Amino acid sequence: MPIPECALDTYNAHSRYMHTLFKAELARQTGSSITVEVDCPIACSVEMALESRNIVQCLVEAYLHPVHVTWDIEKYRTECIRRQVHNGMQKDKEVRLQKDFPSVRRNMRLVHSPRTVVDKYGRIIAWLLPGILPQRLQLLIAQCAELIAPEMGKQLRQSSHTKSWRSSEEMFTTIEGELPPGLLNFSAAWFMLGREGRIDGLVSSPIVRTECGQQWMQEFAQVGAIISGMLRIMHPDQYRMGYEVMTRLMTYPEVNDTLISWPCIFNAATVISSRCCPMHRDTKGSFPLFDLLISTGKYTTAPLSLLPIGVQLPNCPGSISSFSGMGFSHGVAHAEGARVCHAFYMRQALQVFTNVIPCSWMTQDTYKQWIGDRSRGNITVKLDLESI
Repeated sequence: MPIPECALDTYNAHSRYMHTLFKAELARQTGSSITVEVDCPIACSVEMALESRNIVQCLVEAYLHPVHVTWDIEKYRTECIRRQVHNGMQKDKEVRLQKDFPSVRRNMRLVHSPRTVVDKYGRIIAWLLPGILPQRLQLLIAQCAELIAPEMGKQLRQSSHTKSWRSSEEMFTTIEGELPPGLLNFSAAWFMLGREGRIDGLVSSPIVRTECGQQWMQEFAQVGAIISGMLRIMHPDQYRMGYEVMTRLMTYPEVNDTLISWPCIFNAATVISSRCCPMHRDTKGSFPLFDLLISTGKYTTAPLSLLPIGVQLPNCPGSISSFSGMGFSHGVAHAEGARVCHAFYMRQALQVFTNVIPCSWMTQDTYKQWIGDRSRGNITVKLDLESI
């Protein structure tokens, strides 16, 4: 998919399409009397339209089959702040926290089908979507990763002397003939060290200013449109917030060129190749906001564990999970094979810099407003897919 005059227009149009598809499919499955017309974007191919439809059906299944926790996510967040359990690896604090906020089961519950995780008041705190991405998009992601392979290996060498486990060589595995181990951070906009929150410090990350970084953004456009559409469904308010941040940042010439080509609604991404991941919390992002993790590659097992929810995603190739990486301790076991993780997130500092009002939790009530009273009448959903 070639980059148009502004990639924001493309993924915004496709996300609107997926959002409407979701409402139509949810209405159909719940017997609502709502009528929904679905118009496919002109730039969308038949193949991509059908892939989007299948992904939307998985999202509907996840919404209709929630896993419930017995506690209040707001109280959990308050306790995380009070006890200073909000980033890094703090095993003792996590254990004490879990006693007050018990998981679904004593042992990890393995989730093999699409699920949401919901707190006691109906707030949706996670989406778990095993194997949701079709093979074509997985191959496209792999091709995009190959474009940045030389930079990824370089980044690992440059980080080998740091104390962080994230770039420690012992966390990575070299697999002959596959993508080199390493990680790369992409930011549509960020601040130079010592100039946080200042206009004269606003920059894009170095990788997006390279030729291979530009190619990655262009070739990732289809996947970017899909995950943007997924976020618009999973958390519409976060999508609107991200869109407002992007449009305001585009007024700054320092990052405008990058933002014109940036392929998705998330303003930052990290690509990680062949790394295991101990239980931890991320230091970026914000508690109510969803990050989105894509797992692809030639591997068999790499389970993703989520505390204190007490669930484990098999994390087979093509799986997507979405939750607050800062809000929940999570980790991925060593993969049997070559695994690549793409982590997408929104930097809270950019939201503050652009004076965009923060969003709150996504709730089940939002979807109930979409489908209305199920007892009102017969199914009258108009799902016009014949013209796609």
